[in-house]
Amino acid sequence: MSSNYPNGFAAGVTIRGVPLIQTHPGEVFWVNNSTALAKGGVGGSDGNDGSYRRPFATIDYAVSKCTANRGDIIFVMPGYTQTISAAAGIDLDVAGIAVVGLGRGTNKPTLTFSATASDVDFDAANILFSGFRCVSSVNSLVHFMDVNDDNATIDNCEFVTGNATEALCFINMATTKDGLTVSNSKFLQPTDPDGTGGGANTGGIYLVDSEDILVENCTFRGQFESGIIHNKTTACKGLVVRNCELSNELTVPFLLVTTAEGVCDGCYGATLVASDATEAQVYGTIGTLFWISQSTSLGNDSGGGGQGSITGTVAS
Repeated sequence: MSSNYPNGFAAGVTIRGVPLIQTHPGEVFWVNNSTALAKGGVGGSDGNDGSYRRPFATIDYAVSKCTANRGDIIFVMPGYTQTISAAAGIDLDVAGIAVVGLGRGTNKPTLTFSATASDVDFDAANILFSGFRCVSSVNSLVHFMDVNDDNATIDNCEFVTGNATEALCFINMATTKDGLTVSNSKFLQPTDPDGTGGGANTGGIYLVDSEDILVENCTFRGQFESGIIHNKTTACKGLVVRNCELSNELTVPFLLVTTAEGVCDGCYGATLVASDATEAQVYGTIGTLFWISQSTSLGNDSGGGGQGSITGTVAS
């Protein structure tokens, strides 16, 4: 009997919570376009069967072989690279799949976004996307991730820009879509993008009329237009930002509709443009229904001649 795990796995073994057991109900597909790291030196081909020894060459082809809501998993091997040169350069349009990159640091599967409209689209519900390094090589990238359906999870990813390769937005959530989870990820933007502060589709994560959003164990560091979390037009509900570094050199961490509901819990960071150490200056526009709890951030207390910190320990 053929197996995608010819060397076997003990029952219960997982990678980042994804089960690797022979009795898993869905299909398991492998993707690799790096012959240097391929098993036996054999690179991937979309004419292969998608097994570990005969992997597919592209993520999109692997997605096309999945069946909705069966629990199919696509593993992308270390060293995989892909240039995303158009909108929906990768289209995750089969519900309930997991796309999991293997590797660490710069050896993670790397996606390079080379056109302003290039992105990864989430066009079906209940999708996990984990373990990727996403790099912008173009100025004013519109966004890396375009989330157009409910219950997307983005985990263990790195989003990296640089001088003249900044992103106006990193994750754009479509209006009224709910249940986004962003976890264990890094967002690094060392220089100022060309966008307009407060404009639509700007910020680290952009939300309009979304519910049940969880951002946890993430690092946001650098210069984010409008805010790290930007909620515009219609209030978001159930926004939880937990155990994150929220450091924005350009503006405040939060720019929310004043009736937005949620909590920032156990976070820290620096708002270097703050003119004093007050909640509005250090955390931003949040409203009375968004709580700052057990969080500490630094703001520039210019009146005192240096840095001042503000700690939120109860509802704001």
